[in-house]
Amino acid sequence: MLAFVFLNIGLFGFLQAYLCKWLRPIEFAFGIMVCWLVLLMVSGVWLPGASYLFFWPLTAMLVVVGGLFVLKNNNEQQLVNESLNKLIPFMVRQAHHERTQQKTVRPEPLGYAQESPVEGLNQGFLNVLLIFLGSIPGLLIFTPLIKGLFIGLTPQMIGVVIVLLVLLLGLLTPLLAMIGQRNNLIRASLLLGFAALVAGSLTSGFDVDHPRQNTLFYALNSSGQRAFWLSTDNQLDQWTSVFFPNGQAKQQVPKIFGDRFPAMWAAQAPVLALQKPMIETLEDNGISDKSAEKRKIKIRVKSSRLAPKLTITIEGIAVLQSKVAGQLYSQSPQLNWSLDSVGLNDEDLIIEFVVKAGVPFKVRVIDFTYGLPVTNPISRPSAMTDKPSEFSDTIAAVSVFNFQ
Repeated sequence: MLAFVFLNIGLFGFLQAYLCKWLRPIEFAFGIMVCWLVLLMVSGVWLPGASYLFFWPLTAMLVVVGGLFVLKNNNEQQLVNESLNKLIPFMVRQAHHERTQQKTVRPEPLGYAQESPVEGLNQGFLNVLLIFLGSIPGLLIFTPLIKGLFIGLTPQMIGVVIVLLVLLLGLLTPLLAMIGQRNNLIRASLLLGFAALVAGSLTSGFDVDHPRQNTLFYALNSSGQRAFWLSTDNQLDQWTSVFFPNGQAKQQVPKIFGDRFPAMWAAQAPVLALQKPMIETLEDNGISDKSAEKRKIKIRVKSSRLAPKLTITIEGIAVLQSKVAGQLYSQSPQLNWSLDSVGLNDEDLIIEFVVKAGVPFKVRVIDFTYGLPVTNPISRPSAMTDKPSEFSDTIAAVSVFNFQ
C-alpha cells in the first residue's frame, strides 16, 4: 500500500506543478473543491449516511481559506491607510526641504515598502499552521478510510483507493503549495514509491499471516441429479487444481445457472443427497387484455434445507409485472427477472408475476448454504483462505420448474 501512496503523491505533485504554470495553486485548489462539492451534493441525495465524508473536510478547508482571504484583505487595507498617513507628511517635509536647500535629495524608502524578515516569517508560519488545521478533518477521516478500502477491496480494485487519495491530495493543495522545495518532495515520493514497490515484489508470497485467496463451491442440479465443483477464479492454484485435474478451459454451466451466467471452472463432483428447493404453483390464470393475452402466475418458493439465501430467476420470457410477498417488485417488462432473498430460513416466499400467454419458460430456484461438503478431496491449506464472494465456500442446490 505504501508503494501506491508514495507513487500517487509524487505523480500528483508533478501534475500539480505542471498545471500551476497556468493556474495559481489557490485556483487549482478551488477546482478540486468544486469536485468535492459535487460529490457532497450527490452523496447527500443518494447516500445520505456517507455525506459526512465530504462535508467536514470541505467545510474545514473552506473556513480556513476564507479566513485567510479576509485577513489578507484587512492587512492590505491597513497597510494602505498607514502608507497614506506616512506619505502626506513626507511630501510636506520634502517640499520644505527643497525650498530651503535648493538641491535634490533622494527620498528615504517609505515605511510601508519595508518588511521585517521576522514579521514575514511569522506571517508565513501562521498561514501554514492555519492551513494544516483546516486539513486535519480530511486527514482524520480519509486516512483510515483509504487503508480500510485497500484491505477490503484488495489491490485488484486499487483504482477506487487512488481516486479517494487524489481527492484528499487535491484538498491539501494549499498546504502543499506552501511547502518549500516541492521538487525535492516529488522526487522523494517517487523514489520511495518505486523502492517500496521493488521491496514488495521481492518479499511477496503467501503464508499463514498473508493467505492466498481462492474460490470453490459445490452445486447440485436436483432435477438431473448432476453435481459440479465450480470456481470463479481467473487462474487455478495448487489447491483448486486438485478439483479440476483435466485443466480444461472455463465453460458455462447451464445445468446450474442457465445460459446467461459467465463461464467458470467446472468439473464433475459426487452427487450428495441434498433436499431440493420447493416450487409450488398456487395460481395460473389467463388475463384478457386489449393489447395481448397475458398469464398471471402465483408461486410459493421455500428452501427445504432452510438455506439462508435463495436466488430465483425467470428465464425465457419477459416478466411484465411482479409482486413479492404482496409488495410491488417490478412494473415494467424485464427479460432477465431475478430476485435474491436472504434470511428466510423456514419461511415461504410468495411471488406473483404476469407474462405473455402462450410462451413456455422456466423458473429456476437456487438455495445456498455455507461451507464445503465433507467429501472434498483435500482440505484447504493453512496458507490459503476463501475469497470474499457470494459463491465461495457454499453448497448450492438447484430446482427448475418448466411452465408450458
